[in-house]
Amino acid sequence: MKKYNKFAKYKKILLVDCENVGFSLEIIPEDTYAFMFVSQSNKLYHFVPKNMEIVDISEYKKGLVKKANYMDFYIMYFLMKKIKKWKNKDIVIISKDKDFEGVRNILLQENLVIKCFKGTLNQYLYGNVQVMKEIEYQKNHKVSKEKEIAGIKVPIWCVNKMTNATKNELSHWANMKDLKIHLSNGQRKIFIYTHTDIPISQLHIDIVYDIYTRLYEVRNCGHFSYQTSSLEDAKDVYKNHVETLTDMSKKYISYDIFKKAKPILPYIEISSSTGKPLYDSMCEFMNEDEAYEKYFRFIEDLSI
Repeated sequence: MKKYNKFAKYKKILLVDCENVGFSLEIIPEDTYAFMFVSQSNKLYHFVPKNMEIVDISEYKKGLVKKANYMDFYIMYFLMKKIKKWKNKDIVIISKDKDFEGVRNILLQENLVIKCFKGTLNQYLYGNVQVMKEIEYQKNHKVSKEKEIAGIKVPIWCVNKMTNATKNELSHWANMKDLKIHLSNGQRKIFIYTHTDIPISQLHIDIVYDIYTRLYEVRNCGHFSYQTSSLEDAKDVYKNHVETLTDMSKKYISYDIFKKAKPILPYIEISSSTGKPLYDSMCEFMNEDEAYEKYFRFIEDLSI
């Protein structure tokens, strides 16, 4: 009796190094099957389509003495085990690493061509940004709660905060900038899903919804940081922002000191994470004269 091969109906196999190119789970074409390689499966929050599989290698990683390049080695090992089932398939490794060239050369000897794509899953599947956004939107809103107002679909959490006057304004404008001009100060804030003020640094992080583009935007002090059609994506990025900036802010005893450190903040963070002296860290990114000037200006500011 012939064994069932679940890959028979797929033309393309994707092997995605999520530790390297990110954890975004997309709706992929029906003729494609994707393996998402992760070291912690709880990092993935979305639904998993039927033509996608999560491969958690955390147990494999524990058994290694040398942790460097563990993901690359596992994907190669996984590929070598499965390759006989995937003849006549287009096989693509999605990773920014170069360590897959060796296994590609080995497989070429068996007339098996493995392609490598150095970018994200999004970039591989949807070169067209608008197509990507629409697919993400369709995925997210299969389970979301919305209400249609003047032909515009609005999330319930936002509808519940709207006055009748705001609802009447929606159809008169085509973008949030024009809409907000005609709203009261209180009603302009209803599109903010959530916000946090970080202690000490006084940084402000929020999630804002655009009812016209149907996108959520995570902002850092009002500046664009991340945009997605998925509320869960936005909440995840928002949470990471808050945690990272809170940890960073704890390094400073007051807002005044944080403000003085702000011009060289990235270098202070690099110095803190690597254990290198601050001046040495700055010299890695600028010439010594510039590093010297900025470093001692900071020291002088602290003494004032």
